[in-house]
Amino acid sequence: MLSGFHPPDSLVSLGGMRNIDQWLACEELDEPFTHCIDCKLPLLEISEPWLVNKEYFRDECILEYAICKKCRDRTTDQLSEESKEVVRQFLEQEIDWAKRMKEFMMQHDPAQRFQACIACRKKQEDCTGFSISALFDSEGHLQNGPLPLLVCSDCIGSITGRLSEHSKGVWRRFLDGHFEGPPSDASVPGFF
Repeated sequence: MLSGFHPPDSLVSLGGMRNIDQWLACEELDEPFTHCIDCKLPLLEISEPWLVNKEYFRDECILEYAICKKCRDRTTDQLSEESKEVVRQFLEQEIDWAKRMKEFMMQHDPAQRFQACIACRKKQEDCTGFSISALFDSEGHLQNGPLPLLVCSDCIGSITGRLSEHSKGVWRRFLDGHFEGPPSDASVPGFF
């Protein structure tokens, strides 16, 4: 298995400064992701960009995967229009993109983007949980635009609490289809 749910005893120490490759590597194998979680194809052979999504609770990575754009789009297309609008509103109203992009341009290390929530600016070490997302191009190069980013569990909760039951079901089916034993209340990090 190349990605997956980690049981509570698989504590990951986040002490010390991690570089971007360490943040975005598969925690389970301690190496870069190689396959899409959905279509199972090798990421470098599918000529598609892909996302890496990881969810942390305290210092523990509890969910991680890479998904190609085609599979991600197929899944997000199943979300209700109401839920898509909730996510759009959050991205447009809760994040000062002009300010964040200026900050990003001043940073020499993309791992610095994981120091605080993109929306509320809560520091990572003050978060009970958080999700990180990053986009890679079809050749495996990290893309520096709005992603990579970190969203704290409080901000994710403000989104997921407003999603339709249909969309929550889409996420539960995604989890059930790809992971053994994930928490039923896992957030929706990869569907932003």
